[in-house]
Amino acid sequence: MAAESYDPRRGTVSSWLITLVRSRAIDCLRSRRVRRAGLETNVDDVVTLRDSRPGPELMSVEAGRSRAVRKALGDPSQDQREAI
Repeated sequence: MAAESYDPRRGTVSSWLITLVRSRAIDCLRSRRVRRAGLETNVDDVVTLRDSRPGPELMSVEAGRSRAVRKALGDPSQDQREAI
């Protein structure tokens, strides 16, 4: 609201300002409530999401297994190569 919207026939400046501030405060609270409701819905969706990547512990175990397999297959004989 702009100052031009003030009409002295409808009340005092202070009552107009109080009404203006009250209306803005109510609008702000309603806006926050709507945003908060949207965030709560989004949080519920995020809780069900899971990271499909392996964690650091599993990656470490898999790296150890990989090293063991490479070491075991380091220099196989010709017969072993054909079997693999």
